[in-house]
Amino acid sequence: MSRHTLYLDGWQRESNWGWDPGQSVWYAQLWVDGTEPGGHDAPALWLTPPSYEIQSREVLAAHIADFLDIALESVLQAFAESYNGPWQIYGGENDYEPEPPLANP
Repeated sequence: MSRHTLYLDGWQRESNWGWDPGQSVWYAQLWVDGTEPGGHDAPALWLTPPSYEIQSREVLAAHIADFLDIALESVLQAFAESYNGPWQIYGGENDYEPEPPLANP
């Protein structure tokens, strides 16, 4: 499973997004900065099955943009800033998973 920080102002301390190959879905968990993930605070937005079966990064970004009331392009830019490795195509044209950069030998 890939897991990447979501670099959006006010949300970047613990918020994350990625691809879950076990369920074949994109996911995101957003905590506002200052909350305590893993403690008493649940995510403000939790995009995971069974409520959300997200099949593309663009749909994931649209859900986040709608929730935060920001431009879709801002979320897509945050995705790009949080991951700069190669993208691997799996099943279809828009089915990508970020892969970790190769370690130096």
